[in-house]
Amino acid sequence: MASSPKNVESLVSSANGGDRIRAVELLTEAVRRNELDLSSPVFGWLQRLSSDSKYEVRQAFAERSVFLPDAWLWKLLPPLLDDPNPFVRKAAQRTYRQRDNAAASESRGVAKQRGIDQLVVRLESAAGSDPQVFHRAAVSALQEAQNIKVVEFAHELKNLLHPLSSAVGRLKDEMSKQTLRKHVDTLNKISARCRRLDEFGEAMKFLAAGKNINFDVIKCSKLMELTAQSVNDLAVEKGVRLIVREAPDCNVKVVTERLTRALANIVRNAIEASSPSQQVEFSAREVEDGVELIVKDNGVGIKQDAKKVIFDLLVSGKREKEQGEHQGIGLFLAYNVIVAEHLGGIEVDSDGASWTVFTIRIPAR
Repeated sequence: MASSPKNVESLVSSANGGDRIRAVELLTEAVRRNELDLSSPVFGWLQRLSSDSKYEVRQAFAERSVFLPDAWLWKLLPPLLDDPNPFVRKAAQRTYRQRDNAAASESRGVAKQRGIDQLVVRLESAAGSDPQVFHRAAVSALQEAQNIKVVEFAHELKNLLHPLSSAVGRLKDEMSKQTLRKHVDTLNKISARCRRLDEFGEAMKFLAAGKNINFDVIKCSKLMELTAQSVNDLAVEKGVRLIVREAPDCNVKVVTERLTRALANIVRNAIEASSPSQQVEFSAREVEDGVELIVKDNGVGIKQDAKKVIFDLLVSGKREKEQGEHQGIGLFLAYNVIVAEHLGGIEVDSDGASWTVFTIRIPAR
């Protein structure tokens, strides 16, 4: 430690705020370097500094507390998450996210290695088997390894985005009103693109999770109800009437959570394409080889050339795309869940100007 404990104690007790900030720096650096006996009075000193009367000292503590051991951090940091001063509060929130993400990353790393070890064991077990059995085991193991890498990449992408989003928020808070007016459009576009990339990372994880799924039996009416519940708030916000027709009295064998999300993406797309006071109709009918779910809106329609690519990744016909919104992830996910996972189909019909109908077929199993 650069200063003796006695000198540090005098800084902690100083009437000068700058001295107390210096004490924060010395103590947290010494903890980081393992230069302190954690049974010493250090915790008490840090506790005093974390509740200092000057916000600058509390802010310095919040920023530097990232170096503290868990047992200390989670005792001293939480009160600062609701600090009345916004600079202290935001610094504490950044530290919280950073440490929370680090803990989650370490846990994921252990789980990932365990998963890879299991794949190796499976391959070794199949090595002396019939060539076809070994081939199937190898293909399966490679697919699962690929999924592990996809999820790992998605996590890393999201971890990179959080500091960028936080930086934009700090800039907005610290800019003068005049400067903020000048740059607010650019900052909003950066924030919007961060959100979309974050959604893209979530979509990658969602698709990877679809490699190991279990089907269950559910009433068609319940499936429609769950879908409608997930988009009701959006319909109310947009002033669009969501009409859910009576469902046929039949069961469907599906992965409920995933198919509900896929259907909700399609209904959400219809709501966003509609104007206030217009309606979106959600209905279903039993057919010979399963069930068809129909989503109809009277919005702006989909042009003929757009219908060919509407389910491709990062394709969107919405005007908001220019502002970094709606990058075509929702319908891409819907297509993968309905067609690839449920072996169903999607058809889209539209006059290109005033109505669109999505027909989703879920086969009987």
